[in-house]
Amino acid sequence: MVKKQVFELLSALCVYSQDGYRLSLEALDSFKTIKKQRYRFSIIVNELRTAELTSYKTTVMAFINCILVATEDLHERIRIRNEFIGLNLLDLINNLRNEDDEDLIIQCDVFDDEKQSDDDEFALQNATGLDINDHKEVFNVYNTPQADILLLDTKRSMNINIFLKQFKCSHAEIISLIVDGATDKIGPERLRGLQKILPTSDEIALIKGFDGDKEMLGNAEKFYLCLSGVSAFALRIEGMVLKDDFRSTIETLRPNLQTYIRTCSQLMENESMKVFLRYVLHTGNFLNA
Repeated sequence: MVKKQVFELLSALCVYSQDGYRLSLEALDSFKTIKKQRYRFSIIVNELRTAELTSYKTTVMAFINCILVATEDLHERIRIRNEFIGLNLLDLINNLRNEDDEDLIIQCDVFDDEKQSDDDEFALQNATGLDINDHKEVFNVYNTPQADILLLDTKRSMNINIFLKQFKCSHAEIISLIVDGATDKIGPERLRGLQKILPTSDEIALIKGFDGDKEMLGNAEKFYLCLSGVSAFALRIEGMVLKDDFRSTIETLRPNLQTYIRTCSQLMENESMKVFLRYVLHTGNFLNA
């Protein structure tokens, strides 16, 4: 559990800022030197290989994904991913898919999806003969409809895709749940997660303004495109969250309300209290007189 917490802290540090990302990698380099290991990611892959607890495996896989998503440069991200692959991570991921754990499978899917996305982008750059040091070339390529397969920021896109995998259904089915206000079917945790990934007005404008083949859009962009077709989608989801909050608040208040009602009933039905109050009334009238 201590090692699990360490990896969780490193994951949070890694995605918090570029300084945190740099410090996380430096920590791995330092550990490699102290333990006289050949590769800096050996500790991660070895922990994943020997772990017994499924929750620990999930945390380690999440840390790997955090390292990759926090690596902003495409070529550097591919190089780091290849370091993991060189340590037989792909074989480990195939074995992890045999685990009956939804969160672990989601982390495995994220690794595969992001790898495919980076491979496609790298192939596109090579196909166009792109010189990544030429800023004009980069601008021209990334403004072609084909290069726009991801309109959102990489980290943003990954967070959305991780969340959507929790539903295990199509975008249309998710939208239908929102339109129907199906709070119970979505669940409180997914409702709050949905609220956190809602698109901004700029993101909606960016996706709606895309005039290329909509099928070329990434998974996160397609979801936003579907969501934008729902009138007042943000207000609907906020209302569903408030509805769920109201239910839990009522359950918390119910014992206090019942105690208050019982107390009032006992006072109303207590004959000695009525007699006492009658004496108080008579005393007040006497003093007034």
